[in-house]
Amino acid sequence: MKYRRGTDASRETPATAQPGPPDEQFTLTGILVPLDFSDESLQALEFAVPLAKRFGAFADSLPLIGINAESAVEVGIPAEALAAETRTGDFDLVVTSTHGHTGVPHFLLGSTAEKLVRLAACPVLVVPSHSA
Repeated sequence: MKYRRGTDASRETPATAQPGPPDEQFTLTGILVPLDFSDESLQALEFAVPLAKRFGAFADSLPLIGINAESAVEVGIPAEALAAETRTGDFDLVVTSTHGHTGVPHFLLGSTAEKLVRLAACPVLVVPSHSA
């Protein structure tokens, strides 16, 4: 049985992957890192920085030394505003965190991260909270 990304089947496993064609070259030029300055979002930033450095990618988050970056403030429902940014911005990847405050129904991702995975126009890497 096949499942779409973001369905119940993907919530049952800690990670899902959909491989591309074997000859497809992976490039990473833009990373979106949503920050609310919580410990969890800063963990996602710590994960994204080495990726940005390794691939020479633009990281849209805080201006960081050695990384081409910019910051922006968005207003709205977080997952929807971020998903809209993936459609209008030049991003190959979103690196986000999960807070784990929503209980059993969203045990693995959390409602915001889960919705972002379903709505984003690019892959979303969810960094689990060290405290969850």
